[in-house]
Amino acid sequence: MRTAINWGGAAWLAAGVTVSAQSVRAQEVAPVVRRVVVVGTKGLDAEKVADAARTVSLGKPGDGATLQAVASAVAALYRRNGFSIAQVVATNLSPDGTLTLTVAEGTIRNLVIRGNTRTSGNVIRRVVSLAPGDTYREDAVRDARNRLSRLGIFDEVIVIGALETDEDKAKAAEESGAKTEGTGDKPVETDTKSEEAAPVPDEVGFVDLIVRVKERRTGNVAATFGYAEGTGLLGFVDFSEANVAGTANRASIQWQRTNTARFDNNGFFVPGQTRSAYLVSYDVPALGTRDTAFGGEVYDTNTVILPYFQNNRDNIRNYELRRGGKARFGRAFGKTATAFITARRDEVGYDTLPNQLAPPPSVLQNADAIVAALGVSLALDGRDDALNPRRGFFHNFSYERSGRFVGGTTNFAGLTADLRGYAPLNSSKASPVLALRFLGGAVGDNAPLSEQYFIGGYDLLRGYDLFSIRGTRLLLTSAEVRVPLGPGFQGVVFTDIGNAYLPGQSAGLGNVRGSGGLGLRFLTPIGPIRIDAAYGNRLQTYVSLGQSF
Repeated sequence: MRTAINWGGAAWLAAGVTVSAQSVRAQEVAPVVRRVVVVGTKGLDAEKVADAARTVSLGKPGDGATLQAVASAVAALYRRNGFSIAQVVATNLSPDGTLTLTVAEGTIRNLVIRGNTRTSGNVIRRVVSLAPGDTYREDAVRDARNRLSRLGIFDEVIVIGALETDEDKAKAAEESGAKTEGTGDKPVETDTKSEEAAPVPDEVGFVDLIVRVKERRTGNVAATFGYAEGTGLLGFVDFSEANVAGTANRASIQWQRTNTARFDNNGFFVPGQTRSAYLVSYDVPALGTRDTAFGGEVYDTNTVILPYFQNNRDNIRNYELRRGGKARFGRAFGKTATAFITARRDEVGYDTLPNQLAPPPSVLQNADAIVAALGVSLALDGRDDALNPRRGFFHNFSYERSGRFVGGTTNFAGLTADLRGYAPLNSSKASPVLALRFLGGAVGDNAPLSEQYFIGGYDLLRGYDLFSIRGTRLLLTSAEVRVPLGPGFQGVVFTDIGNAYLPGQSAGLGNVRGSGGLGLRFLTPIGPIRIDAAYGNRLQTYVSLGQSF
């Protein structure tokens, strides 16, 4: 709304501001502003807003120029504090010089959801945590956008406030740049045929919160089978769904059949054992900032199920036996944190190991055990996307205690910290991303062999044979620069530095291993496919699923 005011022959227009002057007739000089009062504040302290107005008005005539300056100063203060649509909607200047400002900080009138063909609208509402009647703030909107992206079920997310008309909403969505960073190169097409009504013209200060999503393919089925004389039928089946029935719950079923047959150093075929494995898991994430999360899995992994492909190289974990289950229960608090209580019971052990892989007999004596453990963990997730983050952080801290008091046969404790950070190297949407990771941990020296740390291979310390380095303590740092090469295509330069340490070995900069390499990432609907070439103790190549971290 535009209101024309004329004091002393000076005409001015105040867009969106209603101005009145009690006892001031046309052609009279406006009273000098001596006092400022602010009403209508919720997000900012009224006195703080009044101070901003006083700096440009006290001791000055309350004419059009002064009131315009007041409105601009107040709006600037609000914008610096994240209230991007706050405005002065009315002023009242009394004869004694009291200037009363009425502000509208921006109230959400409607929450409008678009693009969710599978995902329940209730899921999105719980994640967004903004509702009609709440004040529109940029930090809250940004947090809602990132929380939706971290679910891992959307390719693109736009969360934006829109005013006045559907045309304004369409233009705002297209021009905002408010989509999830790094999750897509093509903007979401905005449907201007919106069901929500345009705000009534005198509803100044209200805004509709538009949430527009583009859903990602969340189901994945993969299978491979082969047959060879001497090993029989081998294969792998993997089914996963990250958005079960539109709830954002995650389910996974894996089955694998392998054989430990190998060729010895002389090139002779050594028959092995055929082994089957399965793993079934289900997780319910915490959607809102105060929601609960829980999940569990059962498994009989008489081999280690890994999401990678490489020439077969025998390693100690090929002979590992593990059967049991895990359960976890947690609660979210704040914008990024979720705390969990965990419990697991595993029967662990090893088949007969080849001489070249076998650890000392004293280690094997304790390899067969029942591990019954209780633990706590804390996850801090501030990423802007679950599968391909461009900025933010993900930290996880965990402590676990295994003991006979909960039915185990061994006593030990373990502590692990996994810290990850992501940052674009410049302000461009096509900027390279720097990804950093620090991983550290320790378990008791009496922990069974299967509970120790194993590194080397496609994930931890690339360029070394898979699981060829073990220890009861672990220090590892990784750095990657991920460079966009085209839509859905990245090049990567990386380095890994660290080691795992056995009891008695010193942990420090003088006793580390390092590697470096190049890689490619193909961003597919089921997540990144990773191809890496790394040189550590020798050149190795890997094809695997997902970002390395």
